[in-house]
Amino acid sequence: MSPLIPEYILDIPPYPLGKRWQGDEVRLSANENPLGPPPRALEEIKRCLGRIHRYPDGAIGELKGALAQHLGLREGNIVLGNGSNEVIEMVVKVFLR
Repeated sequence: MSPLIPEYILDIPPYPLGKRWQGDEVRLSANENPLGPPPRALEEIKRCLGRIHRYPDGAIGELKGALAQHLGLREGNIVLGNGSNEVIEMVVKVFLR
C-alpha cells in the first residue's frame, strides 16, 4: 500500500453494520429517532415537494453563504457534505492517492 498509511491502520477490521430489524423496534444503535421527524420538518418537506424534480445547487452556495455570514468566515473555508462519512472521505482524499 502507501508509506503514508501505517500498518496498524491497515489491520483495522471494517466496522460491522447493524443487524436488520423486523417490526417496529426502536433502533437507537442505528441513530434512528423513535419519535419521527418534527412537525415543522414535515411541513417544510411538504412545502418543497413541488420542486423535488429539480436538482439542488451542487455547490451549496446559499447554505455556505448563510453559514459564512453567521460564523464570520469566508465561504471558501467551509466544507459541507452528505453526512460525516462524506466529509471524512473528502479529507482522506486530500492526503491519499
